[in-house]
Amino acid sequence: MREHMHKTVAIDHGVFRHVGRCGARRGLILPIMLVILLLLALLSASFAFQVQADYSAGRAMSDRLQCRMAAEAGVQRVMFLLRSKWADPDAWYHNPELFDQALVWSPDAAPEDIGKPELLGDNARYGQYAFRFSIIADDPFDDEIDIRFGITDEASKLNINTASAGQLMRLISPLVPEGVEPAELVAALLDWRDQDNEPQEAGAESEYYQSLPVPYRAKNAPFDTVEELLLVRGFTGQILYGEDYDRNGLLTTNEDDGELSFPFDNGDGVLNRGLLSYVTVYSQEYNVSNDNQQRVNLFGKEATVREGLEEIEFESDGVVDFIIGATRQHGTEVTLSLADYLQPRIVHNTLTESPIRGNDVATFFDRCTLDATPERRGLINVVTAPPLVLRCIEGLPEEAIELVVQKRAALAGPIKATTAWLVTEEILTPADYAEIQNQITGRSRQFTVESIGFADHSGVYCRLQVIVNMRGPLAQTVYYRDLTKLGLAFPIRGEEGERSLVLQTE
Repeated sequence: MREHMHKTVAIDHGVFRHVGRCGARRGLILPIMLVILLLLALLSASFAFQVQADYSAGRAMSDRLQCRMAAEAGVQRVMFLLRSKWADPDAWYHNPELFDQALVWSPDAAPEDIGKPELLGDNARYGQYAFRFSIIADDPFDDEIDIRFGITDEASKLNINTASAGQLMRLISPLVPEGVEPAELVAALLDWRDQDNEPQEAGAESEYYQSLPVPYRAKNAPFDTVEELLLVRGFTGQILYGEDYDRNGLLTTNEDDGELSFPFDNGDGVLNRGLLSYVTVYSQEYNVSNDNQQRVNLFGKEATVREGLEEIEFESDGVVDFIIGATRQHGTEVTLSLADYLQPRIVHNTLTESPIRGNDVATFFDRCTLDATPERRGLINVVTAPPLVLRCIEGLPEEAIELVVQKRAALAGPIKATTAWLVTEEILTPADYAEIQNQITGRSRQFTVESIGFADHSGVYCRLQVIVNMRGPLAQTVYYRDLTKLGLAFPIRGEEGERSLVLQTE
Protein backbone atom coordinates (compact mmCIF):
# COMPACT_ATOMS: atom_id res chain seq x y z
CA MET A 1 0.00 0.00 0.00
CA ARG A 2 2.75 2.37 0.90
CA GLU A 3 4.57 1.35 -2.18
CA HIS A 4 1.53 2.07 -4.24
CA MET A 5 1.07 5.45 -2.55
CA HIS A 6 4.71 6.37 -3.15
CA LYS A 7 4.34 5.47 -6.84
CA THR A 8 1.19 7.54 -7.10
CA VAL A 9 2.84 10.50 -5.47
CA ALA A 10 5.82 10.16 -7.78
CA ILE A 11 3.57 10.02 -10.80
CA ASP A 12 1.68 13.07 -9.62
CA HIS A 13 4.90 14.99 -9.10
CA GLY A 14 6.02 14.01 -12.61
CA VAL A 15 2.73 15.16 -14.08
CA PHE A 16 2.97 18.45 -12.23
CA ARG A 17 6.52 18.95 -13.46
CA HIS A 18 5.48 18.18 -17.07
CA VAL A 19 2.52 20.48 -16.81
CA GLY A 20 4.76 23.17 -15.33
CA ARG A 21 7.22 22.84 -18.13
CA CYS A 22 4.44 23.04 -20.75
CA GLY A 23 3.03 26.11 -19.05
CA ALA A 24 6.45 27.75 -19.05
CA ARG A 25 6.84 26.95 -22.74
CA ARG A 26 3.44 28.42 -23.50
CA GLY A 27 4.44 31.54 -21.56
CA LEU A 28 7.52 31.98 -23.82
CA ILE A 29 5.62 31.51 -27.10
CA LEU A 30 3.52 34.66 -26.72
CA PRO A 31 6.47 37.12 -26.38
CA ILE A 32 8.25 35.36 -29.25
CA MET A 33 5.18 35.68 -31.44
CA LEU A 34 4.88 39.34 -30.50
CA VAL A 35 8.52 39.93 -31.38
CA ILE A 36 8.06 38.14 -34.72
CA LEU A 37 4.94 40.18 -35.50
CA LEU A 38 6.79 43.36 -34.57
CA LEU A 39 9.68 42.44 -36.86
CA LEU A 40 7.25 41.65 -39.66
CA ALA A 41 5.54 44.99 -39.13
CA LEU A 42 8.89 46.78 -39.22
CA LEU A 43 9.88 44.89 -42.36
CA SER A 44 6.55 45.77 -43.97
CA ALA A 45 6.91 49.42 -42.99
CA SER A 46 10.50 49.46 -44.23
CA PHE A 47 9.46 47.83 -47.50
CA ALA A 48 6.60 50.29 -47.92
CA PHE A 49 8.94 53.19 -47.18
CA GLN A 50 11.47 51.82 -49.67
CA VAL A 51 8.79 51.43 -52.31
CA GLN A 52 7.54 54.96 -51.66
CA ALA A 53 11.11 56.33 -51.78
CA ASP A 54 11.81 54.47 -55.03
CA TYR A 55 8.53 55.74 -56.48
CA SER A 56 9.32 59.33 -55.42
CA ALA A 57 12.86 59.02 -56.80
CA GLY A 58 11.46 57.65 -60.04
CA ARG A 59 8.97 60.53 -60.27
CA ALA A 60 11.73 63.03 -59.52
CA MET A 61 13.99 61.51 -62.18
CA SER A 62 11.08 61.48 -64.61
CA ASP A 63 10.28 65.13 -63.83
CA ARG A 64 13.93 66.08 -64.15
CA LEU A 65 14.17 64.37 -67.54
CA GLN A 66 10.94 65.94 -68.74
CA CYS A 67 12.09 69.37 -67.53
CA ARG A 68 15.25 68.89 -69.56
CA MET A 69 13.14 67.97 -72.56
CA ALA A 70 11.03 71.07 -71.93
CA ALA A 71 14.19 73.19 -71.91
CA GLU A 72 15.27 71.49 -75.13
CA ALA A 73 11.85 72.28 -76.59
CA GLY A 74 12.51 75.94 -75.80
CA VAL A 75 15.79 75.81 -77.68
CA GLN A 76 14.09 74.19 -80.66
CA ARG A 77 11.36 76.85 -80.57
CA VAL A 78 14.00 79.56 -80.82
CA MET A 79 15.73 77.77 -83.68
CA PHE A 80 12.44 77.52 -85.55
CA LEU A 81 11.82 81.25 -85.10
CA LEU A 82 15.34 82.14 -86.26
CA ARG A 83 14.85 80.26 -89.52
CA SER A 84 12.77 83.15 -90.82
CA LYS A 85 13.28 85.97 -88.27
CA TRP A 86 17.00 85.90 -87.53
CA ALA A 87 17.46 89.41 -89.01
CA ASP A 88 14.49 90.92 -87.13
CA PRO A 89 15.41 91.70 -83.49
CA ASP A 90 11.84 92.71 -82.72
CA ALA A 91 10.90 89.04 -83.09
CA TRP A 92 13.47 87.56 -80.72
CA TYR A 93 14.97 90.25 -78.47
CA HIS A 94 11.97 90.47 -76.13
CA ASN A 95 8.93 88.37 -77.00
CA PRO A 96 6.93 87.29 -73.91
CA GLU A 97 4.12 85.92 -76.06
CA LEU A 98 6.41 83.17 -77.33
CA PHE A 99 8.99 82.80 -74.58
CA ASP A 100 7.26 83.44 -71.24
CA GLN A 101 6.12 80.20 -69.53
CA ALA A 102 5.18 78.49 -72.79
CA LEU A 103 3.33 75.21 -72.25
CA VAL A 104 5.08 72.06 -73.49
CA TRP A 105 2.75 69.35 -72.22
CA SER A 106 -0.16 68.76 -69.84
CA PRO A 107 -2.79 66.01 -69.80
CA ASP A 108 -5.52 68.68 -69.52
CA ALA A 109 -4.25 70.91 -72.34
CA ALA A 110 -5.89 71.23 -75.70
CA PRO A 111 -3.59 70.93 -78.74
CA GLU A 112 -3.94 74.65 -79.47
CA ASP A 113 -2.58 75.47 -75.99
CA ILE A 114 0.80 73.85 -76.65
CA GLY A 115 3.50 76.47 -76.92
CA LYS A 116 1.35 79.18 -75.36
CA PRO A 117 1.33 80.67 -71.84
CA GLU A 118 -2.48 80.49 -71.46
CA LEU A 119 -4.09 79.45 -68.17
CA LEU A 120 -5.02 75.80 -67.73
CA GLY A 121 -8.22 74.61 -66.12
CA ASP A 122 -10.31 77.04 -64.11
CA ASN A 123 -7.80 79.88 -63.77
CA ALA A 124 -5.42 77.48 -62.00
CA ARG A 125 -2.14 78.18 -63.69
CA TYR A 126 0.14 76.28 -61.32
CA GLY A 127 -0.02 73.27 -59.06
CA GLN A 128 -1.14 70.82 -61.75
CA TYR A 129 0.76 68.32 -63.83
CA ALA A 130 2.31 70.38 -66.63
CA PHE A 131 5.70 71.26 -68.07
CA ARG A 132 6.73 74.63 -69.49
CA PHE A 133 9.75 76.52 -70.74
CA SER A 134 10.85 80.14 -70.53
CA ILE A 135 13.54 81.75 -72.67
CA ILE A 136 15.35 84.19 -70.40
CA ALA A 137 18.06 86.78 -71.05
CA ASP A 138 19.81 89.58 -69.22
CA ASP A 139 19.06 93.17 -70.20
CA PRO A 140 22.33 95.12 -69.88
CA PHE A 141 20.66 98.38 -70.93
CA ASP A 142 18.54 98.93 -67.86
CA ASP A 143 19.20 97.64 -64.34
CA GLU A 144 15.59 98.47 -63.41
CA ILE A 145 14.33 95.72 -65.72
CA ASP A 146 14.67 92.35 -64.03
CA ILE A 147 14.66 90.09 -67.06
CA ARG A 148 13.56 89.93 -70.65
CA PHE A 149 12.03 86.98 -72.46
CA GLY A 150 14.28 86.59 -75.48
CA ILE A 151 17.75 85.74 -76.71
CA THR A 152 21.06 87.59 -77.11
CA ASP A 153 22.93 87.95 -80.36
CA GLU A 154 26.68 87.46 -80.16
CA ALA A 155 27.37 90.41 -82.47
CA SER A 156 26.15 92.70 -79.68
CA LYS A 157 29.41 91.88 -77.88
CA LEU A 158 33.11 92.52 -78.49
CA ASN A 159 34.94 89.59 -80.08
CA ILE A 160 38.14 88.99 -78.06
CA ASN A 161 39.70 87.11 -80.98
CA THR A 162 39.60 90.13 -83.31
CA ALA A 163 39.45 93.18 -81.00
CA SER A 164 42.37 95.60 -81.05
CA ALA A 165 44.26 96.67 -77.95
CA GLY A 166 42.39 99.99 -77.96
CA GLN A 167 38.99 98.30 -78.13
CA LEU A 168 39.89 95.94 -75.30
CA MET A 169 41.07 98.82 -73.14
CA ARG A 170 37.81 100.74 -73.65
CA LEU A 171 35.80 97.71 -72.59
CA ILE A 172 37.92 96.36 -69.74
CA SER A 173 38.85 99.62 -68.00
CA PRO A 174 35.42 100.45 -66.49
CA LEU A 175 34.72 96.84 -65.51
CA VAL A 176 37.79 95.71 -63.55
CA PRO A 177 37.95 96.16 -59.74
CA GLU A 178 40.23 98.68 -58.09
CA GLY A 179 43.87 97.66 -57.91
CA VAL A 180 43.79 95.77 -61.22
CA GLU A 181 45.71 97.31 -64.11
CA PRO A 182 43.69 97.02 -67.36
CA ALA A 183 46.80 97.37 -69.54
CA GLU A 184 48.27 94.21 -68.01
CA LEU A 185 45.09 92.26 -68.71
CA VAL A 186 45.00 93.46 -72.31
CA ALA A 187 48.67 92.59 -72.88
CA ALA A 188 48.21 89.11 -71.41
CA LEU A 189 45.11 88.53 -73.55
CA LEU A 190 46.89 89.58 -76.74
CA ASP A 191 49.88 87.35 -75.90
CA TRP A 192 47.58 84.38 -75.32
CA ARG A 193 45.97 84.61 -78.76
CA ASP A 194 48.96 85.67 -80.89
CA GLN A 195 51.11 83.07 -82.63
CA ASP A 196 54.51 83.97 -81.19
CA ASN A 197 56.15 83.31 -77.85
CA GLU A 198 57.48 86.83 -77.35
CA PRO A 199 55.68 88.55 -74.45
CA GLN A 200 54.58 92.13 -74.78
CA GLU A 201 55.46 94.61 -72.11
CA ALA A 202 53.38 93.57 -69.05
CA GLY A 203 52.19 90.52 -71.03
CA ALA A 204 52.74 86.81 -70.49
CA GLU A 205 53.80 83.88 -72.66
CA SER A 206 54.62 80.22 -72.01
CA GLU A 207 57.64 81.07 -69.85
CA TYR A 208 55.32 82.57 -67.24
CA TYR A 209 52.69 79.83 -67.41
CA GLN A 210 55.34 77.12 -67.15
CA SER A 211 56.50 78.62 -63.84
CA LEU A 212 53.08 78.13 -62.18
CA PRO A 213 52.50 75.32 -59.63
CA VAL A 214 50.42 73.54 -62.28
CA PRO A 215 52.32 74.47 -65.44
CA TYR A 216 50.82 74.78 -68.91
CA ARG A 217 51.66 76.59 -72.13
CA ALA A 218 50.23 79.73 -73.69
CA LYS A 219 47.76 78.77 -76.39
CA ASN A 220 49.12 81.12 -79.08
CA ALA A 221 45.88 80.64 -80.99
CA PRO A 222 42.37 82.15 -80.95
CA PHE A 223 40.09 81.58 -77.97
CA ASP A 224 37.60 78.72 -78.33
CA THR A 225 35.32 79.94 -75.52
CA VAL A 226 35.04 83.04 -73.39
CA GLU A 227 35.65 80.94 -70.25
CA GLU A 228 39.15 80.28 -71.59
CA LEU A 229 40.04 83.75 -70.31
CA LEU A 230 40.37 82.17 -66.85
CA LEU A 231 43.61 80.57 -68.08
CA VAL A 232 45.10 83.96 -68.96
CA ARG A 233 47.30 85.73 -66.43
CA GLY A 234 45.39 88.24 -64.33
CA PHE A 235 41.90 87.11 -65.33
CA THR A 236 39.95 85.76 -62.37
CA GLY A 237 36.38 84.72 -61.74
CA GLN A 238 35.74 88.14 -60.23
CA ILE A 239 36.88 89.87 -63.43
CA LEU A 240 35.03 87.53 -65.78
CA TYR A 241 31.79 87.17 -63.82
CA GLY A 242 31.93 90.32 -61.70
CA GLU A 243 29.47 90.00 -58.83
CA ASP A 244 27.00 88.01 -60.94
CA TYR A 245 28.11 84.49 -60.07
CA ASP A 246 24.70 82.93 -60.84
CA ARG A 247 24.91 84.56 -64.28
CA ASN A 248 21.40 85.99 -64.43
CA GLY A 249 22.01 89.75 -64.65
CA LEU A 250 20.03 90.36 -61.44
CA LEU A 251 21.39 91.83 -58.22
CA THR A 252 20.43 89.19 -55.67
CA THR A 253 20.86 89.53 -51.91
CA ASN A 254 24.10 87.57 -51.65
CA GLU A 255 25.60 89.70 -54.44
CA ASP A 256 25.05 92.94 -52.54
CA ASP A 257 26.08 92.16 -48.95
CA GLY A 258 29.80 92.90 -49.00
CA GLU A 259 31.84 90.03 -47.59
CA LEU A 260 29.02 88.44 -45.57
CA SER A 261 28.47 85.68 -48.13
CA PHE A 262 29.83 84.41 -51.41
CA PRO A 263 30.50 86.07 -53.79
CA PHE A 264 32.39 88.93 -52.21
CA ASP A 265 31.10 92.25 -53.53
CA ASN A 266 31.30 95.95 -52.73
CA GLY A 267 27.71 96.22 -51.52
CA ASP A 268 27.05 99.41 -53.49
CA GLY A 269 23.62 98.37 -54.75
CA VAL A 270 24.81 98.18 -58.38
CA LEU A 271 25.49 94.88 -60.13
CA ASN A 272 28.92 94.47 -61.70
CA ARG A 273 28.32 91.98 -64.53
CA GLY A 274 31.99 91.49 -65.27
CA LEU A 275 33.23 90.85 -68.79
CA LEU A 276 31.03 87.87 -69.57
CA SER A 277 28.01 89.87 -70.76
CA TYR A 278 30.10 91.95 -73.15
CA VAL A 279 32.57 89.59 -74.85
CA THR A 280 32.29 86.73 -77.31
CA VAL A 281 34.32 84.50 -79.61
CA TYR A 282 31.48 83.58 -81.98
CA SER A 283 30.48 86.74 -83.91
CA GLN A 284 30.87 86.06 -87.62
CA GLU A 285 29.30 87.89 -90.56
CA TYR A 286 28.73 86.28 -93.97
CA ASN A 287 28.92 88.66 -96.93
CA VAL A 288 25.47 87.79 -98.26
CA SER A 289 22.15 89.59 -98.22
CA ASN A 290 19.46 89.02 -95.63
CA ASP A 291 17.77 86.50 -97.94
CA ASN A 292 21.11 84.68 -98.36
CA GLN A 293 21.75 85.94 -101.90
CA GLN A 294 25.25 86.73 -103.14
CA ARG A 295 25.90 90.46 -102.87
CA VAL A 296 26.91 92.52 -105.88
CA ASN A 297 30.50 93.75 -105.60
CA LEU A 298 30.34 97.25 -107.12
CA PHE A 299 34.07 97.18 -107.81
CA GLY A 300 33.74 94.12 -110.04
CA LYS A 301 33.57 93.99 -113.82
CA GLU A 302 30.98 96.36 -115.25
CA ALA A 303 29.03 93.70 -117.13
CA THR A 304 28.84 91.50 -114.03
CA VAL A 305 27.84 94.45 -111.85
CA ARG A 306 25.10 95.54 -114.24
CA GLU A 307 23.71 92.04 -114.49
CA GLY A 308 23.62 91.71 -110.70
CA LEU A 309 22.05 95.16 -110.13
CA GLU A 310 19.33 94.56 -112.72
CA GLU A 311 18.19 91.52 -110.73
CA ILE A 312 17.55 93.77 -107.73
CA GLU A 313 14.08 95.30 -107.61
CA PHE A 314 14.75 98.99 -106.94
CA GLU A 315 11.65 101.16 -106.66
CA SER A 316 13.17 104.27 -108.26
CA ASP A 317 14.21 104.62 -111.88
CA GLY A 318 17.80 105.19 -112.90
CA VAL A 319 19.37 103.57 -109.81
CA VAL A 320 21.39 101.02 -111.77
CA ASP A 321 22.84 103.57 -114.22
CA PHE A 322 23.61 105.97 -111.36
CA ILE A 323 25.50 103.32 -109.37
CA ILE A 324 27.55 102.12 -112.32
CA GLY A 325 28.24 105.61 -113.59
CA ALA A 326 29.31 106.90 -110.19
CA THR A 327 31.57 103.88 -109.62
CA ARG A 328 33.31 104.31 -112.99
CA GLN A 329 33.66 108.07 -112.51
CA HIS A 330 35.10 107.98 -109.00
CA GLY A 331 36.75 104.57 -108.80
CA THR A 332 37.92 102.69 -105.73
CA GLU A 333 40.10 105.47 -104.32
CA VAL A 334 37.40 108.12 -103.98
CA THR A 335 34.45 105.86 -103.18
CA LEU A 336 34.86 105.13 -99.47
CA SER A 337 31.59 103.45 -98.52
CA LEU A 338 28.07 102.66 -99.70
CA ALA A 339 26.96 105.84 -97.93
CA ASP A 340 28.76 107.86 -100.62
CA TYR A 341 26.14 106.71 -103.15
CA LEU A 342 23.43 108.45 -101.13
CA GLN A 343 25.05 111.83 -101.86
CA PRO A 344 25.22 113.77 -105.14
CA ARG A 345 27.85 112.11 -107.33
CA ILE A 346 29.55 112.99 -110.60
CA VAL A 347 28.11 110.73 -113.29
CA HIS A 348 29.27 111.18 -116.89
CA ASN A 349 31.06 114.37 -115.77
CA THR A 350 27.83 115.83 -114.39
CA LEU A 351 26.97 116.28 -110.69
CA THR A 352 23.85 114.18 -110.24
CA GLU A 353 21.47 113.79 -107.32
CA SER A 354 21.27 110.23 -106.01
CA PRO A 355 18.04 108.42 -106.94
CA ILE A 356 18.56 106.00 -104.02
CA ARG A 357 15.83 107.05 -101.62
CA GLY A 358 13.21 105.52 -99.32
CA ASN A 359 13.10 101.74 -99.30
CA ASP A 360 15.83 101.60 -101.94
CA VAL A 361 18.40 102.66 -99.33
CA ALA A 362 17.99 99.52 -97.22
CA THR A 363 17.82 97.38 -100.37
CA PHE A 364 21.02 98.93 -101.70
CA PHE A 365 22.93 98.37 -98.45
CA ASP A 366 21.63 94.83 -98.18
CA ARG A 367 22.30 93.63 -101.74
CA CYS A 368 25.51 95.53 -102.59
CA THR A 369 29.03 95.59 -101.21
CA LEU A 370 32.44 97.15 -101.80
CA ASP A 371 34.25 94.24 -100.14
CA ALA A 372 34.71 90.88 -101.83
CA THR A 373 35.70 89.14 -98.56
CA PRO A 374 33.31 86.19 -98.07
CA GLU A 375 33.09 86.56 -94.30
CA ARG A 376 34.28 88.83 -91.51
CA ARG A 377 34.58 88.24 -87.80
CA GLY A 378 34.08 90.55 -84.88
CA LEU A 379 31.62 93.06 -86.38
CA ILE A 380 29.53 94.86 -83.76
CA ASN A 381 25.76 94.96 -84.19
CA VAL A 382 24.76 98.61 -83.73
CA VAL A 383 21.12 97.55 -83.34
CA THR A 384 21.60 95.51 -80.16
CA ALA A 385 25.01 96.35 -78.67
CA PRO A 386 24.91 98.07 -75.25
CA PRO A 387 26.55 101.51 -74.97
CA LEU A 388 29.66 100.01 -73.37
CA VAL A 389 30.27 97.89 -76.47
CA LEU A 390 29.34 100.72 -78.86
CA ARG A 391 32.20 102.73 -77.31
CA CYS A 392 34.57 100.06 -78.60
CA ILE A 393 33.82 101.05 -82.22
CA GLU A 394 36.91 103.00 -83.22
CA GLY A 395 35.98 106.24 -84.97
CA LEU A 396 32.39 106.40 -83.65
CA PRO A 397 31.89 109.88 -82.15
CA GLU A 398 31.04 109.81 -78.45
CA GLU A 399 28.00 112.03 -78.97
CA ALA A 400 26.65 109.61 -81.58
CA ILE A 401 26.35 106.72 -79.11
CA GLU A 402 23.34 108.16 -77.30
CA LEU A 403 21.69 108.98 -80.64
CA VAL A 404 22.20 105.40 -81.83
CA VAL A 405 20.48 104.03 -78.72
CA GLN A 406 17.58 106.49 -79.00
CA LYS A 407 16.96 106.12 -82.74
CA ARG A 408 17.13 102.34 -82.90
CA ALA A 409 14.46 102.03 -80.19
CA ALA A 410 12.00 103.91 -82.41
CA LEU A 411 12.74 102.12 -85.70
CA ALA A 412 11.04 98.95 -86.93
CA GLY A 413 13.03 95.75 -87.13
CA PRO A 414 13.24 95.41 -90.96
CA ILE A 415 14.65 98.95 -91.28
CA LYS A 416 17.44 98.05 -88.86
CA ALA A 417 18.44 94.94 -90.81
CA THR A 418 21.18 97.01 -92.47
CA THR A 419 23.31 99.88 -91.17
CA ALA A 420 21.88 102.40 -93.67
CA TRP A 421 19.73 104.03 -90.96
CA LEU A 422 22.86 105.44 -89.33
CA VAL A 423 23.10 107.76 -92.33
CA THR A 424 19.44 108.21 -93.26
CA GLU A 425 18.55 109.13 -89.66
CA GLU A 426 21.40 111.66 -89.76
CA ILE A 427 23.30 110.09 -86.90
CA LEU A 428 26.49 109.87 -88.95
CA THR A 429 27.79 111.73 -91.97
CA PRO A 430 28.97 109.63 -94.93
CA ALA A 431 32.54 110.43 -93.90
CA ASP A 432 31.93 109.23 -90.32
CA TYR A 433 30.18 106.15 -91.62
CA ALA A 434 33.16 105.32 -93.83
CA GLU A 435 35.40 105.39 -90.73
CA ILE A 436 33.46 102.65 -88.96
CA GLN A 437 31.85 100.63 -91.78
CA ASN A 438 34.32 97.75 -91.46
CA GLN A 439 33.56 97.37 -87.75
CA ILE A 440 29.76 97.33 -87.70
CA THR A 441 26.76 95.34 -88.86
CA GLY A 442 23.01 95.52 -88.48
CA ARG A 443 22.41 91.84 -87.88
CA SER A 444 23.81 88.70 -86.29
CA ARG A 445 24.01 85.03 -87.18
CA GLN A 446 25.04 83.72 -83.76
CA PHE A 447 22.70 83.74 -80.76
CA THR A 448 22.85 82.74 -77.10
CA VAL A 449 19.74 80.92 -75.91
CA GLU A 450 19.12 80.35 -72.19
CA SER A 451 16.17 78.02 -71.78
CA ILE A 452 14.61 77.00 -68.46
CA GLY A 453 12.31 73.97 -68.42
CA PHE A 454 10.20 73.58 -65.29
CA ALA A 455 7.25 71.65 -63.86
CA ASP A 456 4.13 73.38 -62.55
CA HIS A 457 3.48 70.62 -60.02
CA SER A 458 6.95 70.48 -58.44
CA GLY A 459 10.10 72.50 -57.90
CA VAL A 460 12.08 70.61 -60.53
CA TYR A 461 13.74 72.63 -63.30
CA CYS A 462 16.53 72.49 -65.86
CA ARG A 463 18.56 75.46 -67.09
CA LEU A 464 20.40 75.19 -70.43
CA GLN A 465 22.65 77.60 -72.28
CA VAL A 466 23.06 77.02 -76.01
CA ILE A 467 24.79 79.13 -78.66
CA VAL A 468 23.54 78.56 -82.19
CA ASN A 469 24.97 79.67 -85.52
CA MET A 470 22.47 80.28 -88.31
CA ARG A 471 23.75 79.07 -91.67
CA GLY A 472 20.92 80.19 -93.87
CA PRO A 473 17.79 78.54 -92.45
CA LEU A 474 19.82 75.86 -90.65
CA ALA A 475 20.75 76.20 -86.97
CA GLN A 476 24.11 74.78 -85.91
CA THR A 477 24.83 74.28 -82.19
CA VAL A 478 28.34 75.56 -81.41
CA TYR A 479 28.14 75.64 -77.58
CA TYR A 480 26.01 73.63 -75.15
CA ARG A 481 26.09 73.79 -71.36
CA ASP A 482 23.86 72.71 -68.48
CA LEU A 483 23.65 75.58 -65.95
CA THR A 484 21.19 73.88 -63.59
CA LYS A 485 23.76 73.72 -60.78
CA LEU A 486 23.97 77.52 -60.75
CA GLY A 487 20.37 77.59 -59.53
CA LEU A 488 17.12 78.75 -61.07
CA ALA A 489 18.12 82.39 -60.61
CA PHE A 490 15.21 83.83 -62.61
CA PRO A 491 11.63 84.78 -61.64
CA ILE A 492 10.09 82.47 -64.21
CA ARG A 493 6.69 82.64 -62.52
CA GLY A 494 4.40 85.55 -61.84
CA GLU A 495 3.96 88.83 -63.61
CA GLU A 496 6.68 90.24 -65.82
CA GLY A 497 9.17 92.24 -63.79
CA GLU A 498 8.31 90.54 -60.51
CA ARG A 499 11.49 90.08 -58.48
CA SER A 500 11.00 86.59 -57.06
CA LEU A 501 14.02 84.35 -57.38
CA VAL A 502 12.50 81.28 -55.72
CA LEU A 503 10.51 78.71 -57.64
CA GLN A 504 7.14 78.52 -55.91
CA THR A 505 4.25 76.15 -56.35
CA GLU A 506 0.74 77.38 -55.71
